[in-house]
Amino acid sequence: MIIRNTFLMKRLAAFAFAAFVLCAAMPQICLAQAEKKEPVTFTQKDRDAAIKRFAETQANYANALKGLSMAQMNFKPNEKSWSVGQAAEHIMLSESLILNFIKQAMKTPVNENPGVFRVNDLAVTLAITNRQQKFNAPPAIQPKSESKSIEDLIAGFNKARAVNVEILKTTKVDLRNHFSPNPLMGMIDAYQTFLFLNGHTERHLAQIAEIKANKDFPKN
Repeated sequence: MIIRNTFLMKRLAAFAFAAFVLCAAMPQICLAQAEKKEPVTFTQKDRDAAIKRFAETQANYANALKGLSMAQMNFKPNEKSWSVGQAAEHIMLSESLILNFIKQAMKTPVNENPGVFRVNDLAVTLAITNRQQKFNAPPAIQPKSESKSIEDLIAGFNKARAVNVEILKTTKVDLRNHFSPNPLMGMIDAYQTFLFLNGHTERHLAQIAEIKANKDFPKN
């Protein structure tokens, strides 16, 4: 199945232009842009790499929250900023929402075109972790309150993350040959949607670190 439509071509054109602008300043992004031309299938190496990344960000999530007071959890650097608690809740809610995208991708027809355009994996991670690019979270994953406890946040995130890790560990689906649209990258494969999910967690963990580093962040 050749994945080719107007939406995809527009996204790829925009992505290519952005790459041209950024390459001179950030060679790593330029390298990440390269289209994958070799045949690609979901490998054990892919599986192991994703599971390792998910374990790392899961541990980092808990470590970022443990020991914080409610004053620290609810502190906002400014009126438009989220608090640590809100960012953590957004991460937790996103874990299940993006899983739905992954499940949808896994149900799409298998790609049978060896020449299908493939975005480089690193480009997916760089795009979502770039905090210079701002996005508005959909209502479904907007933080609902500031009252969730650290224990509830960690438990909720761990529960949702366990579902994703179990899929990575056990799936027989060739995640490299099922594609779905991504709001940043155009068409990406199901495995890359897992990378996008993990990158999203990294993005907001960086946001939490920025909040905690604010000069006005409560001492206790």
